[in-house]
Amino acid sequence: MEHKIEIENFLELISTHLPDMLWAKDISGKYLFANKAICDNLLMASDTQEPIGKTDLFFALRERSKHPENDQWHTFGELCQNSDRITLEHMHPMRFEEYGNIRGQLVYLDVHKAPFYDKNGELIGVIGSGRDITLQKQLERELNTTKRLIESGPVVVFEWGNEEGWPIHYVSSNIDSVLGINQIKLLSKKTKFSDYIHPDDLEKITHEVDEYIKKNTTKFVQEYRIINESSQIIWIKDFTVVEYDEQNSLTRIMGYIFDDTARKYSDEQAKYLNHHDQLTGLPNRTKITIDIAENSPQGCAIFNIDSFREINDFFGVSAGDEILIQLAKKIQEMKIPAYRIGGDEFAVLFYQSMTQSSFKEHLEQLLSEIHEMRFTVADENINIR
Repeated sequence: MEHKIEIENFLELISTHLPDMLWAKDISGKYLFANKAICDNLLMASDTQEPIGKTDLFFALRERSKHPENDQWHTFGELCQNSDRITLEHMHPMRFEEYGNIRGQLVYLDVHKAPFYDKNGELIGVIGSGRDITLQKQLERELNTTKRLIESGPVVVFEWGNEEGWPIHYVSSNIDSVLGINQIKLLSKKTKFSDYIHPDDLEKITHEVDEYIKKNTTKFVQEYRIINESSQIIWIKDFTVVEYDEQNSLTRIMGYIFDDTARKYSDEQAKYLNHHDQLTGLPNRTKITIDIAENSPQGCAIFNIDSFREINDFFGVSAGDEILIQLAKKIQEMKIPAYRIGGDEFAVLFYQSMTQSSFKEHLEQLLSEIHEMRFTVADENINIR
């Protein structure tokens, strides 16, 4: 059904239905026109006729009089007068972001004002419009807080767009300090993030991502190495979030990445200590058990040092430790898989195929070289059996 709007009713319809605040004032700041939105949300006027001939300050003082204990209950009256004055001083349209208390609540308004003329070009006053942007300002503050937290934190945030070459749409500025990668380079598309992934990890990581996307996986975690601008190798943990549309087509990828090098090296160190003797550096009893189970050696020999307790008693424990260290070094030089499995007890594994006779020959050769060693202990040279 077609509706025709008479010109004389048009202003009334705008006044009643438009959610933005509209008004016109004379040079002294008295209202010539006020729509329903400004009456309900700013002036607290009973209807659109009540503001005519009155100022913003009139309504502000009236609202504050209802709460004498709080002189900040309604402060927009003074603010409105100030921006009216500035608009008339400059004599051209202006935009203001005004904020103040309305009924005890902090409110932000996006305000446009301009000089108002009659049909003869004579200045009447100021015409204006205002929109409540309080929620928008709150969201901006939360976004800025989040941005500051990210940019000063340990997590680097990425966003890739679903375009040819998957360009980076966003990367947080802390990538320079966290990973040692230049943010401007990435955003200018001179390099891709994959260019920094360690060559030994790139194929595996690329394959994993392809498989995740084929399965429409929305979240996954990867660990890999990168080589940064300073040629430093960094272990990273990469938490990825993938978004798809209703047709299961990929729309964008978000990445949350942090430097995991310290934990990775700590885990590797813990694993090393769990499998190695701290004094000699040789693999320990735990490691020989694993190696025998996994690798099936052809032979194993266990030997210890004769009268080792007497050496400790006579020369001291530190001297005994030095003998163990020197012995371990000698066996390692012989390129035989060796282990320290107890106090003065060592073991060696043989993987080559051999008869019992050849196995005995290997052991005799090993022991012969050890017997020929001279150990320096407390400025004395001794040998062991």
